[in-house]
Amino acid sequence: MGTSMAAISATVSSFTANPITEFRSQVLWALVVGVILAFILGFAMGANDVANAFGTSVGSGVITLKWAYVLATIFETLGALLVGCSSWLLIATFARLPVSATHSIAGATVGFGLVAMGGKGIHWMKIVGIIASWFVSPILSGLVSSILYIIVDFSVLRRSNPFLSGLIALPIFYWFCIAFNVFAVSYQGSKLLHLSNIPLWVSITISCVIATICAVAIHFIVVPYLKKSAEGKSLCQLMN
Repeated sequence: MGTSMAAISATVSSFTANPITEFRSQVLWALVVGVILAFILGFAMGANDVANAFGTSVGSGVITLKWAYVLATIFETLGALLVGCSSWLLIATFARLPVSATHSIAGATVGFGLVAMGGKGIHWMKIVGIIASWFVSPILSGLVSSILYIIVDFSVLRRSNPFLSGLIALPIFYWFCIAFNVFAVSYQGSKLLHLSNIPLWVSITISCVIATICAVAIHFIVVPYLKKSAEGKSLCQLMN
């Protein structure tokens, strides 16, 4: 996804030297149409992607179907306001095709660049990086998933008390997950938010601090709640 966003930013930057103010009024209709299509995108993403986002959470019993509807309504609407590839997503949804919204945006940007400036409007090496990610990502995903499963299987599932082992490991897993995501956002991030100016050591420090705070909160708030909830359910089962 980072490669796709870089390609989009690089392609758009090639147009910034043009006098945009001269034809701004002529493309006002595009803004109006874009806003309308953004709302349509909310419907398309809700039908196409909501199962990917909340299927495992509902299936594992972490959240109820009602809360999945509420959360999906909020965050899918936010997604509709941020991207505008609704037409392709609608077509893919009706055709029952799993698609990538990120690659849809990248493809639309490439098409716009070809129409406006021809081959010179495209940073082809960025496109090569995107295509390469189609082959590298499945391999890396399978490798990382296998390693994570082996770790969870050895540290939790094969213990004498998997539930207690899971509660002990929960803050650790949260720490790594949050640290990785914060680092991915903060290091060489959005130039608009000036995240690209943050040094490497600052990004690592911020990631570790935020991850530690969240892990401590999980350990002292979430873990006792889960333990108490499990004990209550066990007591009810014994009484019945």
